[in-house]
Amino acid sequence: MALGNKHHKTLDNVKSLLKDRKGYRAAVHLITGHAGLNSHLYKMTLTDTNICPLCEIEEETVGHFLGQCPALARIRGDYFNCYYASMTEIFENFDILKIVSYAKHTKRLDYERKDESGVT
Repeated sequence: MALGNKHHKTLDNVKSLLKDRKGYRAAVHLITGHAGLNSHLYKMTLTDTNICPLCEIEEETVGHFLGQCPALARIRGDYFNCYYASMTEIFENFDILKIVSYAKHTKRLDYERKDESGVT
């Protein structure tokens, strides 16, 4: 995942999330692409489909979630002042804290722990 020209600032902002476990986890998941979205979960055989459950049209990748899902267009417009954008455009033009705030608002990356192993 390319963080654009502001990668040092992005890393500093990710560090600022250390006290916010949920926000920190969301930032790392979105940056690495290892998010609890169907595309990744399908590759790990944790779900039977890679399709987005919100729009039921496309594969639910980080790029789809951040910039392309029509079901999230209104929320995306509120946060990023655009309804559709590429993942690169979002990471280059918006602070990681804003991106994490959007992700938290959608509640799409929320999960329920199924075991007590402590792994997140």
